[in-house]
Amino acid sequence: MMDQAERLRMMVGNHQHQKPMMKKAKIITVASGKGGVGKTNVTMNMALELAKQGKRVVILDADLGLSNVEVLFGIIPSYTLSDMLFGGKSLMDILTPGPFGIYFISSGSGVQDLVQLSPIELQNCIVQLQPLDQVADIIFIDTGAGVSQTVIQFIQASDDTIVVTTPEPTSITDAYALIKTLKNNVSSQDRFPNIQLLINRVDTQEEGEEVFLKIQRASEKFLNTTIHNLGYIPYDVKMIQAVKLQKPLCIAYPQSSAAQAFYSIACKMLNIKEEKIQPTGLGGFMKKIFHLFGETI
Repeated sequence: MMDQAERLRMMVGNHQHQKPMMKKAKIITVASGKGGVGKTNVTMNMALELAKQGKRVVILDADLGLSNVEVLFGIIPSYTLSDMLFGGKSLMDILTPGPFGIYFISSGSGVQDLVQLSPIELQNCIVQLQPLDQVADIIFIDTGAGVSQTVIQFIQASDDTIVVTTPEPTSITDAYALIKTLKNNVSSQDRFPNIQLLINRVDTQEEGEEVFLKIQRASEKFLNTTIHNLGYIPYDVKMIQAVKLQKPLCIAYPQSSAAQAFYSIACKMLNIKEEKIQPTGLGGFMKKIFHLFGETI
């Protein structure tokens, strides 16, 4: 029986011998205004629930130096994005298999190193990563917490963005600050990022709705910006237990209230009507990133 890694090798190999195809992966950046809101847990469990429903999913761990995805999966990758950029490794080498057919890429310091690449090296990076468009339907980018320039650029280059917050006042304030910074960084000629707000660790659905309305009203009143409500994840002690086990909640405790909420939100994501704007794919995302870094390729 063909294992997960062998199937990936065949897909990547087939792509490299075919003419370019129109299919492009959807790039979703997951961000938060502050740390400690459960952003990486949200990324992992959303990825798993989408994979369970037949989507081919890849996670790029872009949280520089922390590599929380590999810790929470309990899987140590052999190589990172840095090894592909500077160590001669291939895309196949840096893709680490995870549960339910998903893959993840640990960045190492690779995302930060992108800024230092020459135009030729940047183009080579795009060529090496391009096959991901054919082996993934969705690519999640798990960014570092906070409002850094790198996070802002990742959001600007993505098709969609999930901003994770909690009912804590500081978390609400920081989520709004992230949206405000985005607004200040996007020119009037560019499309404002599609922001989906996800409220984690709510005690009740009413509390989640209240948090969303606070941020939505402030965004509309002061920023003239629309954000969307992706949903709420209830506070669940099983999430803490899953972290201790180094297993995703949706695998360790699939019947828990939080896991059921992730399932519902994944279904909602699949049923949301797509905009007329087509996904840019990994290649388009990288080109936007390099443009924002000030490089021309």
